[in-house]
Amino acid sequence: MTEPRIAFRDLSPERQRQLTDDWADEMARQGTTCDLSLKIARFDAWLSQYGVSFSEDDIPRRKHNAG
Repeated sequence: MTEPRIAFRDLSPERQRQLTDDWADEMARQGTTCDLSLKIARFDAWLSQYGVSFSEDDIPRRKHNAG
């Protein structure tokens, strides 16, 4: 049985930064894409080796001021 993965957004900022820095090296070896869904899927698949998941919900949202 597979252990549940922790959501990327639930990691400490330091751990998030470490993983995204490591991911940058891996991403440089992959083909580029502008497809956000594919980027998310690739990052999620790579993070799985660390017991971490990533989805669209983990992408920070900008706050918009009305007015």
